[in-house]
Amino acid sequence: MFTVVGHQLLELFGITVNAFRIAGGVIFFGIGLDMLQSKPQRWRTGIGRAYAKDIELSEDADEDDDPSITPLAIPMIAGPGSIPTVMVLTPQAPSPLGGPLVLGAVLAILLLTGAILMGADAVLARLGRTGLKVIEKLMGLLVTVIAVQLMIDGVSPVIVRMIS
Repeated sequence: MFTVVGHQLLELFGITVNAFRIAGGVIFFGIGLDMLQSKPQRWRTGIGRAYAKDIELSEDADEDDDPSITPLAIPMIAGPGSIPTVMVLTPQAPSPLGGPLVLGAVLAILLLTGAILMGADAVLARLGRTGLKVIEKLMGLLVTVIAVQLMIDGVSPVIVRMIS
């Protein structure tokens, strides 16, 4: 949805693509930093806390959310990292075919992600805990670098505009 109408949504609220690049970079940076440090994700749905308040449990109730709820609430596959990415990439397309190509890439990534998730147990069994930690650190570094580049791409035009 954001691939198709994201740019119009930005225009509706008067948000520039550069502002979205900076915000997306900050979010990506937080995710990458958490992955590099092997910290638990700070991007939670808050369902556990809301449930505890509804049934009047104590404040120190278990806050770990049931992972089966996440796909229904705020999926990380279409979450704070991917939404800014497609909203920034689509308007950058050099030709009219750019938008459909980004949409095609999104669909291909969704299919590939589905296949990966279906085979995740087999991959996890092969990699083991140590292999998984190594891949998490490498992916965290890659996500952090992408975040820095997004922020540079967003801040550079703003600085050039301020200087001129």
